[in-house]
Amino acid sequence: MQERAQYVVVASSGQFSITQLCEHYGISRKTAYKWLGRYDGLDLATLQDRSRAPHSCPNALPDGIRAIDLETRKAHKHWGPRKIVAHLAGDPAPTPSGSR
Repeated sequence: MQERAQYVVVASSGQFSITQLCEHYGISRKTAYKWLGRYDGLDLATLQDRSRAPHSCPNALPDGIRAIDLETRKAHKHWGPRKIVAHLAGDPAPTPSGSR
């Protein structure tokens, strides 16, 4: 974190080229420009690593349905996805796992 802060301060001064600074700090130009882009000029905390976790999950169930699904899974611990889906869809009682 200190190296990032030093790099940004020196790069902002304009005394050295980006290429020279990259060689000195042992970083790629892509990384150098990323750090400069993140720095807002006021807070060095903006240079910290960011989470790579996705902001959303398009396949996630809505909260209400998720709660019902979890209740069903707790009530029927040995049921797999097919039986749970059939049960939630209102189909007749699922058959035991050995019969088809």
